[in-house]
Amino acid sequence: KLNKRGDTPPATLPASARDTSVSGTKALLSRSSSPAVSVKRICTGTKQAEVLLEMSCDKLCVRTIHVTYTDSAGNQQHCSQSGYNVKMFLPASSTDVKVSFSVVGGGRICKVDREDPKAPWVRDADGRSVPETFFYASCAQHIQYFIRGPSLHSWVAQVDERQRMEGLLEMVSRDIQCVRKMDVAYSDEHGVRQQWSASGYNVK
Repeated sequence: KLNKRGDTPPATLPASARDTSVSGTKALLSRSSSPAVSVKRICTGTKQAEVLLEMSCDKLCVRTIHVTYTDSAGNQQHCSQSGYNVKMFLPASSTDVKVSFSVVGGGRICKVDREDPKAPWVRDADGRSVPETFFYASCAQHIQYFIRGPSLHSWVAQVDERQRMEGLLEMVSRDIQCVRKMDVAYSDEHGVRQQWSASGYNVK
């Protein structure tokens, strides 16, 4: 179901899914080799031993993801990267992780109430907008942030946390000129064919 901001609720395939088919129109899967997707590896090693932080944005402006964490030696590390779709790999041993966002050439991205369908701004006691910051004692293996809006009013529309054993299919629209639909069919662990479909600008 498409909500007011053009996103759909998340859906995942079980790890046992097989014989999967995907169809849609005028869509680009975020896993493809697109120049709009930038990857930054903060540590060495295999991906299975890392935490993936992913920022997926519309193209109304360019955003920056800022990450602070404590490594296995107890040292605090800082890193940031800008783009429309950014992937950052942190060591799996990372703790005290802090994630925030800003607009290139603009200010920090502020918090909205994602529980409210209208997503109003969260304000402090003085009526000022509250910068959006996420804190984690330790991270899930994959955390994805979906950011929307123009340069002066960007917001984190959705946050998705998952473990890598889940099957994620994602359709990321490169514009907002129309709404696309993604159709998925697969066989579950019992051999029964299952179907799922959703429409939106960014579907997963």
